[in-house]
Amino acid sequence: MRGHQLREILSDIRDAISGSGGAKQAEAIDRIQSALADLDHCPANDVVNRVDAAVASVTQPAWEAKLAQLQSAGLDEVEFLKRLDEIVTDKSIKKADLLQIAQAYVGYADKKASASKLADAIKTRFYGKIYDRDADEMAKRATPW
Repeated sequence: MRGHQLREILSDIRDAISGSGGAKQAEAIDRIQSALADLDHCPANDVVNRVDAAVASVTQPAWEAKLAQLQSAGLDEVEFLKRLDEIVTDKSIKKADLLQIAQAYVGYADKKASASKLADAIKTRFYGKIYDRDADEMAKRATPW
């Protein structure tokens, strides 16, 4: 089965789902279809791999996707602060999601903490990582007496 055939089948499924009131599910199918846009002449294995990746991105909880983005910033301060600001200002990320992100990034988080306290804990952990990196670099350059 080629990509265009799969997109046609998904289009029929999306139409049936949206006709029955499943707007969120129809949107997820649209995202999968867009991931298959350039697979018309690809081998079946490539199509299957792209479908797997698209389904994983659709079914992944929002907090996991945001955590992955936060972690992908590494120790780049500008990128990290940009990603953290996106998380804090994103209305779809609730306090429970932010708690999950904080627990995963920091290692622990107070369940009773406010959203701003959780964001501060994430930021503190980031700067702790930078401090550790810089301390390690300084220790490598130190000359023993």
